[in-house]
Amino acid sequence: MKPTKFKIGAYPNPFNAQITLKLHLDAPERLTLRILDIQGRERATLAQSEFQAGDYTFQWNGEDSDGIPVNSGVYLFQVIGQQSAAVYKITVIK
Repeated sequence: MKPTKFKIGAYPNPFNAQITLKLHLDAPERLTLRILDIQGRERATLAQSEFQAGDYTFQWNGEDSDGIPVNSGVYLFQVIGQQSAAVYKITVIK
């Protein structure tokens, strides 16, 4: 089975109040989209479900899973599929 291809990106980057995260998926796949800190600790889960091929956008307001604003710094937008994974670096500036 061939790995699913996808592309990810974000704007504006760096950001202050909110960032738009983009995903393009070439084929259907079950994905988990997470925000990690630079040490690899999960800060928020944006989605965890089956996606059809196509383009998607997600908003992240710079808060962790408990609704607490994260500190300024570098974070990772991580997309994990059953056969592929990708990471995009984002920067929070307060």
